[in-house]
Amino acid sequence: MARILGHQMRTFALTMERRARVWIDSSEMPGVMSVDERRMLKYRDVYCRGNQKARRTAIAVELFIPVGGRFLYGMLGGKAFGSEASQSLIEIADMTSHGRVVVDSLAGSLDTVVPWVDAEYYDSILDGASAAVEGFEAFPDKFVFCSGRQGALGSTPILFRRLAHICVALLAAPDADIEKRLEERGGPVCLDRDLKPISGALRM
Repeated sequence: MARILGHQMRTFALTMERRARVWIDSSEMPGVMSVDERRMLKYRDVYCRGNQKARRTAIAVELFIPVGGRFLYGMLGGKAFGSEASQSLIEIADMTSHGRVVVDSLAGSLDTVVPWVDAEYYDSILDGASAAVEGFEAFPDKFVFCSGRQGALGSTPILFRRLAHICVALLAAPDADIEKRLEERGGPVCLDRDLKPISGALRM
């Protein structure tokens, strides 16, 4: 496990053989976390209705969840911008650019992981992030998802919905609660509809 949260990556060995990595306000975020306002592909306005308060501005989360003889895998990261308000804009930057296969993912040799997220997952990302933002009393003016990884076999819409929810929720979590939040939101999935067929193709 890496030394600290705040400016380092931290690896978590969760129950039921699940694994997670979290980067918070780190200079070593996975993938390119730069934001180009001209390359925003999808967005949604969200209103705050809860009592959470943001402690951080940048985060990335990687999850590996075994499901019987199969698994779910994905990584998602983003940044918050602006002052806090009762309404926020959730945006998804262009994460479809080509890149090399990722060799150091939590999926290891079980999946072919690439450093982008396809558009088929964008609605799920917005759904998960929106649900989490509603739990805040106030939230930064804008949160942009601008980094991600997907697997040929392990990535699904429900997995990216979970990742987006976790990313936003962890912005409010004290360091001591990070693992607890991952246990709660990164739980196992047992429904066949949440798993991509083994023959799922990888877009290169």
